[in-house]
Amino acid sequence: MRLSLMNNYYDKILLLLGVISLTVGAVVATIFISTPDMESSAAMIGKSLQGGDYRRMPIPQIQPNVATWPEAPKQSTGWVYDVFTPPQIFLDNEGNFTIKPPYEDVVVVEPFGLYLAKLERPLYRIQMNGYTGTQDDYTLIFKDIESGGSVRARIGTTVDSSAFKVHSFHVSRDFGEDGSLTRTATAEIIDLRTGDTITLINGEVLYVEGIEIMLQSHEDPTVLVRPTYEGEIFSTPLGEYQVEVINLDARTITVRKIQTDDEVEDRVETLLLEKSSESTETNVNSSIAPSIIAESLESLF
Repeated sequence: MRLSLMNNYYDKILLLLGVISLTVGAVVATIFISTPDMESSAAMIGKSLQGGDYRRMPIPQIQPNVATWPEAPKQSTGWVYDVFTPPQIFLDNEGNFTIKPPYEDVVVVEPFGLYLAKLERPLYRIQMNGYTGTQDDYTLIFKDIESGGSVRARIGTTVDSSAFKVHSFHVSRDFGEDGSLTRTATAEIIDLRTGDTITLINGEVLYVEGIEIMLQSHEDPTVLVRPTYEGEIFSTPLGEYQVEVINLDARTITVRKIQTDDEVEDRVETLLLEKSSESTETNVNSSIAPSIIAESLESLF
């Protein structure tokens, strides 16, 4: 029974394969019948690719267009724009265009003409730099401001090159509440130029009366003015000026530029010290620091 069933299955499978084969054969035959033969197709393709003889065709000459631009005319002043900063253009209610420049109008201010190059108190020509040695055998060290050199002298010595004489010298010792010791060295010299007795204290700078002011100009390098008092009027190629206020603490000077035109008001400027030059006081202190004090055995007492 089982064997007969298997035979029926095989018969059905074989029948199905036969039907598929017949169907495929019919389709292929239909395609070949409807398609022209390969030789005629190749002949048609070859015929379509054949053309006439090659002929050289001239390349047309293209003449470039040369533009001649007229010279730009002069424009009205007052409108200067950066490349990437166009003006703002608006349309008002009446249909008119309004233009706003990219920047506000810049008022060109005429240079004042002067700057403060120097403002300081002048130093006395001899400064004390230090001392060395022991009691009753001190050697004093001085700074000659005029020559820039250093001078050594003992008590009673006359220094002809710097025109002064050492009259006296003493060192005072003060004890603080915390037991610290402070020494103050004081020398008295006689100025051989004036006959005056001058007191110099080691570590301190001695100034003379008055101040030293120097005004110059970037616009005219030949301008060099040295005013000495408030209210002083002086003239330069750049105009007439008057010193109003000298402020030594703030290191400023207020100057008025007097206008010759009655319709223009005088211009007042407060000039700051422009050049970053060290003051004479700084130079002197740097030359005496650290102070040359070698008291030897005296430091033990």
